[in-house]
Amino acid sequence: MHWVFTTNPQNLVICLKYCAFGVDNEKYGITARELVKPGDFIIFYVRSLRTSIVNAPSKCQRVFLGPYRVRSSGLLNPNHPALMSWNPKNKFNVIIEIEKLNDFHIGAVDINLVLNNLYFITNKARSGRGGWQDHMQFSIISIREEDYVTIINHLNPGHPCIKQLREFMGNITPCL
Repeated sequence: MHWVFTTNPQNLVICLKYCAFGVDNEKYGITARELVKPGDFIIFYVRSLRTSIVNAPSKCQRVFLGPYRVRSSGLLNPNHPALMSWNPKNKFNVIIEIEKLNDFHIGAVDINLVLNNLYFITNKARSGRGGWQDHMQFSIISIREEDYVTIINHLNPGHPCIKQLREFMGNITPCL
C-alpha cells in the first residue's frame, strides 16, 4: 500500500527526529493499527503554517517529502518521547514507525508541480471550497501506486525544504 501522511512543518521536524508519525487514536487509530502495515510506502505532505512559528522550517510548506517505508503498524504508545513534542501535546498517541528507503535520497517537491498529475486529487481547483486542499485535510490518506510514483519521480534532494531541514536538524536523525 501507498500512503500520504499529512503534518505541519513544526511536527514534521519531530516526525523526522524520532522516525515516527503519530495520530489521534480516536480519529485514526483503526487505520494506523489495522490498515497501515510494515513495508508500506509513505510520503509526507507538509501543510502550510497557520501562524509563524520560530522552531518550524518555513521552506517546508505545501510540499511532499520522502520517500519512506513503514517499520511498524500503529501502536498505542502513551510513553513515546515524541508525544510531548508534537503540537498539540499528548494527542498523537498511536505511533507508526518509519524508515528511509536505502535506494533513495530524501527529497521534496512543491504540490503545485505535481497536482495536475495526481489521481487521488479529483478537484484540482486552486482555491475555494471543495478545492484540492480538501483532499489533504486527513492525517492518513491512501493513494494509488501511480500517484506515489508520480510524486517520487519529482522529488528533489536539493529542494530548499531539504536544505533547511538539514541545517535545522543536523545529523541527529537517520530519517533525513
